[in-house]
Amino acid sequence: MRFIRQVIRQENIKNILLEKTREAREHVDVIKLFEPFKDKKIVWLSIGESLDVFLNKGHDIDIKLNEDEYLFLSSCQEIDYMQRIEINLIENLWKNDIDIDKVFVINSNSLGNTVNVKYIYWEYFETAIRLLPHNEIDISKKKHEKKFLCLNRMTKKHRVDFMNAMKDRNLLNYFNASIWSDKLKLRYDTDDQNTNWWFSINEEFSYENSMWIVTESVFNNDIDLSFLSEKTFKPILLKMPFVIIGQPYSLKKLKSLGYKTFSHLWDESYDNILDPQKRMNKIVELVAYLSTLDLKKIIIDNAEILEYNYRNLINSRAEKNLLEIMEKI
Repeated sequence: MRFIRQVIRQENIKNILLEKTREAREHVDVIKLFEPFKDKKIVWLSIGESLDVFLNKGHDIDIKLNEDEYLFLSSCQEIDYMQRIEINLIENLWKNDIDIDKVFVINSNSLGNTVNVKYIYWEYFETAIRLLPHNEIDISKKKHEKKFLCLNRMTKKHRVDFMNAMKDRNLLNYFNASIWSDKLKLRYDTDDQNTNWWFSINEEFSYENSMWIVTESVFNNDIDLSFLSEKTFKPILLKMPFVIIGQPYSLKKLKSLGYKTFSHLWDESYDNILDPQKRMNKIVELVAYLSTLDLKKIIIDNAEILEYNYRNLINSRAEKNLLEIMEKI
């Protein structure tokens, strides 16, 4: 079974292939990003879903490499823990007569190192959000119409649980929010639930709302899955403080990338709680507490942190290691 439905060769990119499906598209314009390497013998295959899911569906990595070509296999849009699927991946490569010594696997999981397959960690969405066209936010002009922003296109359990908790505590009046569930139908940003609006950035989100409650893609107790999507980096681009409803140690990971969080202003111990329900309870209590604070004053008094985080994002080069490896080929 061939997973690739369409292979597009750009006229000015002779040896870099970008795979696209009806459901998937690149968040990063890899054709533009890899322009300096257009003469390299590289085949870039973007899966558009996790490699784990891709392989378990029975799909084949059915790519015929020329003798001097290398395969860069990217599943950066989703999270993979490569050590769990490495054997399955190697068997798939062997079945398709692909030399594993000529394969690089790229993912956003910083804990995904492999043993037998070359692994490249790329904090993909840090690059993606950095490159989004936008107008820089002027914090002094924020209107603070609502205390919280919380956008939920897909109704995953942790998102529904959080928003229901806000409803039960009569806190929804503090929110501009979007969610579509049995109990709640809220639409702040768009009525289009079928389109993934990851690639859009609306500066009014920052001017109208004090802080962003980020409901990440993954929420469980698996400490081997360290993943930050565009949802985490958008408030940084928009100079907004945030709470992350995501994996344990998400804030710790952000700090390792050079960002500052807000433990001097409120309790961020939820980040260290492994049990998902206990972590959710802690976050709900935190947001209830934050609803009682003067967030406008807090943001004005701590604007230097928001400015610092923005500059850290703009100056970041998460793709640096990947590009250095491509350069050596």
